[in-house]
Amino acid sequence: MTKNEKEIFENLDTNHLAVTSADAHVTIFSVLPSPKAKILTKNKKKLFENLASYHFAVTSADAHVTIFSVLFSPEAEILTRNNKKIFQNLATYHCAVTSADAHVTIFSVLPSPETEILTKNEGRIFEDSTTYHCAVTSADAHVTIFSVLLSPEAEILTKNRDKIFENLATNHRAVTSANAHVTIFSVLLTLEANIDKKQ
Repeated sequence: MTKNEKEIFENLDTNHLAVTSADAHVTIFSVLPSPKAKILTKNKKKLFENLASYHFAVTSADAHVTIFSVLFSPEAEILTRNNKKIFQNLATYHCAVTSADAHVTIFSVLPSPETEILTKNEGRIFEDSTTYHCAVTSADAHVTIFSVLLSPEAEILTKNRDKIFENLATNHRAVTSANAHVTIFSVLLTLEANIDKKQ
């Protein structure tokens, strides 16, 4: 967690403050469509260098969302060294990847022992959630990944977000900005699982 993290989010007017576990293994920054987001995109390289994340946001030409990944763990060095290869294999480059029903899911790759259990049941989890990608966390919640959904269905999910997150016992409430219907979900994925699925 960076010292200026709260200030960064307040300045961006996203209303999506980063929520991390005590040891702050990872923080996902979600930037919603706004004039300030455009300014941020222009300066993203400098921003990421200052944050020492080395995960530059790369978006497609029509992308309306930029995901900032900041890793705080010994495994981050390994992930950083293979960053290009990882995202090439996943064919994401942090771009918005839409499923058949036009949901937008952005994946971040995390090497973490806690994710192994979730990985084994990953297929079932996504099938059961019916592409809504409901929040799934490990028991001790060491890692949280935020996925941003931009779709008509997001409005429905937003209305029920308190119930959704309470039932999942994540205590990570979805926070919406004043000018967008966005729901944030937590999904844990491992490095190996992502690469294997896409190869």
